Amino acid sequence: MRSIVVLTLSFPLLCLGAGCVAAGTLKDIHEDPQCVSVDQALSSIGSAEGDIVSVCGFLKYGFEDKNLYSTERAARDQSSKHCLAIGKREGFSEDLSAWTGQRVRISGVLTADFCPPGTLCPAACSNSGVFVETIERLGVSISKAR
Repeated sequence: MRSIVVLTLSFPLLCLGAGCVAAGTLKDIHEDPQCVSVDQALSSIGSAEGDIVSVCGFLKYGFEDKNLYSTERAARDQSSKHCLAIGKREGFSEDLSAWTGQRVRISGVLTADFCPPGTLCPAACSNSGVFVETIERLGVSISKAR
């Protein structure tokens, strides 16, 4: 499993456990410049249909819930207003259930027609979704204290 940590180096060093990092403030990488939020993807789906996008969110990938949510709370509530259905692109073999319950960055093809007419998609929260090409776990960022 890959992890992304962004460091903004400055001194003095801060030592936690066995590792040292530059002193700074810890923050969640929710506003990652390399991806859009679930809500941003949903609002731009008309103009981005078929585009490869990177979306950050909270993944739930289980028996009846294969979705990327805007927040952990939206995932708990299974909010269809704040989620994208998740599918695997042909050739993608990663077990997405291993990533459930984590904040992730998913890159893949965005579609407003995730579940075409006549198709049953009981695990999809909506008809808008992403067919996954890559997935990365989001971690903790350390930024310079102001």
